[in-house]
Amino acid sequence: MLRVRDALRRLQPSLSKTEDTAIVVGPIRVENRDCRVFIGRRECLLSTSEHAVLLALTRRPGQSLSRRNLLGIIKMTGVKTESRCVENHIRWLRGKLGTAGRALESVPGSGYRISMMA
Repeated sequence: MLRVRDALRRLQPSLSKTEDTAIVVGPIRVENRDCRVFIGRRECLLSTSEHAVLLALTRRPGQSLSRRNLLGIIKMTGVKTESRCVENHIRWLRGKLGTAGRALESVPGSGYRISMMA
């Protein structure tokens, strides 16, 4: 888990001091310290790698993260990566987040982002 936090810190150095606080994008609240995610008041159970991907996206709302960056984050959680690993994680996240999952957007030729209007 520490390696994941280090990778996320490199992606957004200015947020390293907010490591213990929750990040809120629309109805999605990601608590980094407790590795918990809430949609409104409902807790959403995610795997470690799904949490890491969602945390990386919510730290940079509106900005796309490349598939390569997301793949690196997934690898650091210890998950064996395959060719469609990032796409599968995004699909699983969309399913688990319900209607809030529509905020996860594909950016053709760039990667994925979370909409600030989630």
